[in-house]
Amino acid sequence: MPLVDYNQELNELATYDDSERHTPLKKTLSSMKSLFAVQEEARVEHVIPQAPPPRHEESPSPFVQELVHLFSLMSAVSFATLRNDVEGIEIPLEKFMPSAPWPPVDPDVNSPEIRKSYHQGSRFVTGLKYLFGMTRTSKQRTLYNAARPFRVIGGVSDREMKALRAARGMVAKVTIVKLWVEAFISREYMAGATGKVAPPILSRLYQYISDGMIGYHQARKISFVPFPFPHAQLTALFNLVMLVFMPIMMISFTDRVYVAAVINFFCVSCFVGLHEVALELENPFQNPPNDIPLNRFHAMYNEALMVLFSGNHPDAWWQEPAQNKKDSDSIMLAKTDLFIEAN
Repeated sequence: MPLVDYNQELNELATYDDSERHTPLKKTLSSMKSLFAVQEEARVEHVIPQAPPPRHEESPSPFVQELVHLFSLMSAVSFATLRNDVEGIEIPLEKFMPSAPWPPVDPDVNSPEIRKSYHQGSRFVTGLKYLFGMTRTSKQRTLYNAARPFRVIGGVSDREMKALRAARGMVAKVTIVKLWVEAFISREYMAGATGKVAPPILSRLYQYISDGMIGYHQARKISFVPFPFPHAQLTALFNLVMLVFMPIMMISFTDRVYVAAVINFFCVSCFVGLHEVALELENPFQNPPNDIPLNRFHAMYNEALMVLFSGNHPDAWWQEPAQNKKDSDSIMLAKTDLFIEAN
């Protein structure tokens, strides 16, 4: 908006004589001259600021870097405990490389060198072991998990790895990383690293961490709480009984042997297949090759965390210059003095 021109008003006030009844007008004249001078100075010295370099070219603050690292570490440790890594074995953690290929969902897509580390033998032997449940041993699970490490942004220091090894139990490992995150946020807030962010806004970080821990414990129930043992044993027992008596029943049902064989095959396959599917669903985090691809989910989460390093919107460069703020404050102060003197 154009600045107010007080030249005409000033000339009219200047024509008044020096009588005592015009003393308030003379004070008003003096105040308006000061206001006009301030506005004129602001109009002359006002310079449109140039756009500074985009924010995404600046290096992220140390606070953001450490927070991203701790969030990535907490996610990696949580996923590693969900797939039930063997107690006492070091969690396979490595440094995250941005824009790296996504971890494969199907473990058979891995290179032959990686597959040999957890599939010791030919595909035929591995298939037989899987059919008879021999691939679910602690040794096979350790080898399989070691071939699929979780990658952490910024890597894992020796002290962090030592503290994770010292924590006994899967829940303790996740809890200690959670406490690291909360202690870091609290310490940085007390040191003023969060700037002028209001405490209610900052407290949302604690709330989201708490929500994440609730979701982790819900998933942990599926991973650690087994299906009722008597029910599982009765199901396996009756499957064996069916394998013995189903062919006899089919022979008694029909006179044709090939018809009895076909019906027997489909009936037995149906019940045994449902039992095997139930075994896979009992723990979806640690039954390869049908397990949930936690490595891929964690890699996607890391890429989402890397977005925090890009900064603000690339076009959101505007910030109020200090000179403009100073001129605005001077004008407001002059208007306040004019109002006080007029009253």
